[in-house]
Amino acid sequence: MKKATIVTAFLNYDYRTRIVYLEKFLVSKGFDVEIITSNYDHRNKREYFSSRNNVTILNVPFYKKNFSLRRILSHLSFSRSVRKYLERSESDFVYVITPPNFLFKYMGKYKIAHKDVKVIFEIEDLWPESMPISVTIKKLCHVPFIIWRKLRDNNICKADGIVYECELFRNILGKSNYNTVNEVLYLTKDDVWDESYHRNFAEDGTVNLLYLGSINNLIDVDLIVDTLIYFNKKRKTCLQIIGQGEKSLELMEKCKQGGVRYINHGSIYNDEDKKKVISKCDYALNIMKDTVCVGATMKSLEYLHYGLPIINNIKGDTKKIVIDYKCGINISKVDYEHEIDKLLSVDDDEYEKMRNAARCVYSEFFSPQSYYSKMNDFYLKIIGKE
Repeated sequence: MKKATIVTAFLNYDYRTRIVYLEKFLVSKGFDVEIITSNYDHRNKREYFSSRNNVTILNVPFYKKNFSLRRILSHLSFSRSVRKYLERSESDFVYVITPPNFLFKYMGKYKIAHKDVKVIFEIEDLWPESMPISVTIKKLCHVPFIIWRKLRDNNICKADGIVYECELFRNILGKSNYNTVNEVLYLTKDDVWDESYHRNFAEDGTVNLLYLGSINNLIDVDLIVDTLIYFNKKRKTCLQIIGQGEKSLELMEKCKQGGVRYINHGSIYNDEDKKKVISKCDYALNIMKDTVCVGATMKSLEYLHYGLPIINNIKGDTKKIVIDYKCGINISKVDYEHEIDKLLSVDDDEYEKMRNAARCVYSEFFSPQSYYSKMNDFYLKIIGKE
């Protein structure tokens, strides 16, 4: 049997949104699939374990700070170890999810030494472009950041194919791929939607806004709270929170200071339990810092799957989708009031059209069927006709 190897440093939070579908696809093509990952859970800063039989875990140095020499050494260690492991393991197809950027360097070397092995790079994030750091720090770290970026840019063309998580990433890196076969494949979620997700109007006229996902240093807490405060001036508003993170307390404290009611449900992973909260909600918040370079988020996928119109400030793919499909509104720090006024003026028919549009976007771009279809086209370009 042919062997395919999936490489990811962050299996603990990549598996359900990407790798499970990639693994199923490769199995359908007759591959025996192995996954290589690290023994460190970056999000929770603790050791990672897996009970899956086809997962190989490589030991790496642990770290506590996201911006630290020890984190760099951890990523370097993982990338080196992956190449050494692959030298001992015969693979026909190697699919590498990046970052870390060191993977581009070491897997580029691996490809040069194994020309018969098909190597794919998936660009899941851009480092350092998407790092949530100030312009001042970026200027101070200009030279190290150039070196960091060139680990990717100088080696990306060595792959047989490139998968981009969004069109924005492809546009940014287009000059680096040197006409390599490439495709945009969005994050994916199984369809568990049913009619009961339709809006359950609050009896007292409250507008319920949903925030779902990690509450981390990538989100723009101030713009979220300003949006909530303006909503609350116009109509009684409540923020429904599903998730947690290092910015949770700040978000809730600023809501309290602004007189905005919120309900913190914590982390919910079960779809039936999510449904109880989501069925109360009218709109969903998809708001991140301007300094973050991203075109589509897991949050927006979740929202659109549940048929919730989004209040969005993400540029690139999501901004265009909102404009083209009219499944919500795009806001910025300078014009959120005007856009919210328009949202508050929609009648029931217009609102249902937005909800239906959200579901259409999910089906077209984010459903498993869409993923498998595009992945098959990409695969055939890499392998050739079967």
